[in-house]
Amino acid sequence: MLAQDLTFEEKKDWIRLSRTENVGPVTFKTLLSVYGTPKEALKNLPDFAKRGGRKKPLVIPDESLIYEEMEKVASFLRIGLSDTFKADSGLSDGPDRFGR
Repeated sequence: MLAQDLTFEEKKDWIRLSRTENVGPVTFKTLLSVYGTPKEALKNLPDFAKRGGRKKPLVIPDESLIYEEMEKVASFLRIGLSDTFKADSGLSDGPDRFGR
């Protein structure tokens, strides 16, 4: 599935699940194969973790934090990479690390 095929809500759920405590690539893939979508995985995650032996609840990022993150990324992409480096990094326009 390509990112452009996802709705805004689906993208938000993918990011929330990927940012959840102790959910790495293998667990992420397992959750998707068991529950089908990140939304369903998030809904069932507490029970999934308990069945796996976890005693304290997982920390799932709040939606507001994900909206903030998505807005920052969108803002960064609107600015453009070269403008950001020139304005914020203090890097010169000298040769790059490959000597070109």
